[in-house]
Amino acid sequence: MFSYYPHTKRLRNHGIRKRWEDKISEDMGKFEIRNWRRQTLDRKQWRQLINKHTQYQPVSLDVTTVVQQLKQQAQIRRQAMATKVSCICRKVTEVISRNVDGTYTCPVCNKMFKAQGITNHVKSSSKLWCQQNNIK
Repeated sequence: MFSYYPHTKRLRNHGIRKRWEDKISEDMGKFEIRNWRRQTLDRKQWRQLINKHTQYQPVSLDVTTVVQQLKQQAQIRRQAMATKVSCICRKVTEVISRNVDGTYTCPVCNKMFKAQGITNHVKSSSKLWCQQNNIK
């Protein structure tokens, strides 16, 4: 019961929130549980029933790979959404090249900023440049 469900997505707002009793009765219908009092007496059979459609995956101990995978998925999702809308919105840090020391230089006033600082600065000070480079 406490395992991963791969290939499933979190549901958005779909209708009215169900009560606990309704959720339990729906789950019992999905798992084809007829008489749960009798079936819980045999522990092995009960575990097979409730874990029927689950897949076990080991927990990843390497956090950096998990974070990288999530970032790649987010980037792919953003690109897919941009193609649907037919407007590719880019980040400021993708357009401006990074300096050797990890800072970015403003294309208008030539001041040096870190990543978050350059984003806020460019969006507030040089709106024309943002429009030309399709940055929102």
